Amino acid sequence: MENLSPNNESPEVFEPWAVPDFLVSFFREIDESLRYKTRFSIPTKQNEHIVQYINRRIATGLGTIPAGKIFYRARIHEFGKKDLYKRKEMGAPPNGKAGSGRMNPEGISYLYLANSSNTAIAEIRPWKGATLSVGKFKTQKELRIVSLSKSIEITDPTDTKTTTKFVIDSILHALYFSIPAHGEDKFSYLASQYIAEQFKQRNVDGIEYPSVLNEEGTNTVLFDIDSAICINVTGHAVEKISYSSRRWNPPKKK
Repeated sequence: MENLSPNNESPEVFEPWAVPDFLVSFFREIDESLRYKTRFSIPTKQNEHIVQYINRRIATGLGTIPAGKIFYRARIHEFGKKDLYKRKEMGAPPNGKAGSGRMNPEGISYLYLANSSNTAIAEIRPWKGATLSVGKFKTQKELRIVSLSKSIEITDPTDTKTTTKFVIDSILHALYFSIPAHGEDKFSYLASQYIAEQFKQRNVDGIEYPSVLNEEGTNTVLFDIDSAICINVTGHAVEKISYSSRRWNPPKKK
């Protein structure tokens, strides 16, 4: 596997709170390659590390969820709508109709679910006063799910191999699974879609990942949209939305 230390020297000990810039740049090339060079493959060096990442996540984060597990999915009401969406209207769009999502390419439908109704509501970014339908979903069979929420534990900071793996995983999560996409960037999810496809090819039924809009929530995407069905729908009206911010300055021009 390609040595990721600067100038291919002996690997240094990476502290999780001080990620080397060269590592971030190395993995950012995945996104740049998929955007501007090749849509269905990435450079060999980066792909080797993606394969290692997939292997690690399957080894440490693969689990099963039973049939009957409950999840939630929300949908904002169209203007003027006075009633709830029907159960059959709460699922994923049919193949060919799906827009591009964090895990699915345009035209290929996956079922995005949340661990709670609050997370499901946050994920669709409603405004104050919006009315919406929240569907309660139940899985129809046991499913193999990889969790991206579990981090590699570091007990010894001088353990270079473990620390480097932690940093690589942290970078990939930060770049591709932890940042909401800009609404005008239609290519923002290419890298996460590519990684999701690698999991799918490993006989995994879905991926659990942290919600970027509810710090206490998680989302689960199921590759088979019929793996869970909506069993009932309740109505909700948004009463309050809370934001926090920090000072931000544009980067200095070089």
